[in-house]
Amino acid sequence: MKFKVICGKVTVAAFAITGTTLITTSAQAGTLGAASEFNAFIFGDADLYNSDVEGRLATGGNAKLDNYSVGLKLANSHGTRDDLVVGGSLEFSNGRVETGNARSRGSAQLQNVGFYTGGDTSNVNGSYQAGNPIDFGKAAQELQQSSKFWAGLEANGITNIEQYQHDSHLDTLVTLAGNNSNLNVFNLSGDLLSSTRKFSLSAPQGSTVLVNISGKANQLQNFGFFMNGCFFASGTCTDNEVEASNNGSDGKVSYRILYNFFEATDLLVQGIGVKGSILAPFANINFNNAHIDGNLIAASLTGSGQSNNVLFNGNLPQPSQPRDTVIPPQSKPEPEPEPKSVPEPTAVFGLLAIGASAGLRLKRRAEVAA
Repeated sequence: MKFKVICGKVTVAAFAITGTTLITTSAQAGTLGAASEFNAFIFGDADLYNSDVEGRLATGGNAKLDNYSVGLKLANSHGTRDDLVVGGSLEFSNGRVETGNARSRGSAQLQNVGFYTGGDTSNVNGSYQAGNPIDFGKAAQELQQSSKFWAGLEANGITNIEQYQHDSHLDTLVTLAGNNSNLNVFNLSGDLLSSTRKFSLSAPQGSTVLVNISGKANQLQNFGFFMNGCFFASGTCTDNEVEASNNGSDGKVSYRILYNFFEATDLLVQGIGVKGSILAPFANINFNNAHIDGNLIAASLTGSGQSNNVLFNGNLPQPSQPRDTVIPPQSKPEPEPEPKSVPEPTAVFGLLAIGASAGLRLKRRAEVAA
């Protein structure tokens, strides 16, 4: 996607538990809380560039976006939906909010940013608006609680690990097999991920898959995903299409998979196409040369990775009330300035592939026009 500059710089100032866990006796509809409708939901800061998030993006701290697009795969809201929400300050250059509004509680600097899709700069779909409608602190607490709760669920699937020597390093083959028609839970050590070269998962179509991954520092990089015997990087296995069906994929594989990094404080996602959503509520994620088909939830996010709008739609049991959690530090919001009118940009500018080898080329990367 090539950008054209059609306007200059716009700078605005914006307005900016304790207790025991009670476990319900029956499974309720799974939810990611406030993050459910966001392709990427970050509690703290986000520094993102040269890529896009196909759905909605929310960050509780400061957001720095460059050569970046938000909301390309969403229906046009005609200014009724907030697709980019920032709890701190927003610095956005060379990009687009394709189908909705951008908001921030702190100051906002928009340079060459448009609110339209395609080449029709007159068809404006949204605008910048001051304010932050999301309680990020509450969202962080609830998702941290859920992550810990789900990590305590009893595994009912089979995890098989094979390791072999390859040149000077050890390669790992991970195979997860479940047969529950509702929920399949697996436990996996994060130490194994750094040497994983093949990740295979089988479960009944329509079931929810929860993979609990332990460890403080984890890596997802340079391996391929096989689902029900189908290797997505081969180009013969379709996914995430309503009517798609091939080699055991019902076309909605990624929608019902959640990788729960319940202990991670650092997570590298690189050279890979992740099938499913990532919940890493305590982690700083470095996301480069990669993409994810799912929700991406983290304490902070940096990089050029692409988030595809495939939102989690699985069913998970829920804790009924909060318990003690530690919320990662967020950027301190800027003091609220005196309200002032914000000129709406007139015609402000606008903005999968699985890696089985060390290099992965993204399906689509935004580029800046000269």
